[in-house]
Amino acid sequence: MMDEVSRDFAVAPLHSGIALRPARIEDMEQLFEWRNLPENIATATSGRPVLWVEHQRWFSESLRGDEHQIFIIFENENPLGQLRFDRVALFERVVSIYLIPRHTGRGLGVVAIRLGCTEIWRTDPLTKFTAWIRADNERSLRAFIRAGFHLDELSEQKPEHYRLSLELSNTTA
Repeated sequence: MMDEVSRDFAVAPLHSGIALRPARIEDMEQLFEWRNLPENIATATSGRPVLWVEHQRWFSESLRGDEHQIFIIFENENPLGQLRFDRVALFERVVSIYLIPRHTGRGLGVVAIRLGCTEIWRTDPLTKFTAWIRADNERSLRAFIRAGFHLDELSEQKPEHYRLSLELSNTTA
């Protein structure tokens, strides 16, 4: 029998116009620009802008390895933002997302999170998903909870951050 989180995750309708595409090298500059928008810096876990040279190095390494999976989020073929899964343990991925500010507040991030977690889970069904959300980022906190994550705790590992988690089962995705 599924727990409440899994059941909510399984039956929640998906927005038909939302799609994910794996990031490509030609997305590097666009992702850099989005990541350094003032609204995204304000809610980023680091709270600081990223330098171009560090972004280039990180992005190139991310595309070559299997530790990071980066997706571009689209609504009806228009790019909205990025969704990322970072492997932190054999069966655990940390999920992060940001949208272009004009696309926030419509539930599109919730749909993208659900879609991405389902996609990762289909190829790696033992995966547990974790999100670290700044305590002052209420919008992201609500989005991850609406996407089926449950609030674990205010983190001792990362002060001022909440830890949320999601585990899917064969009956969920």
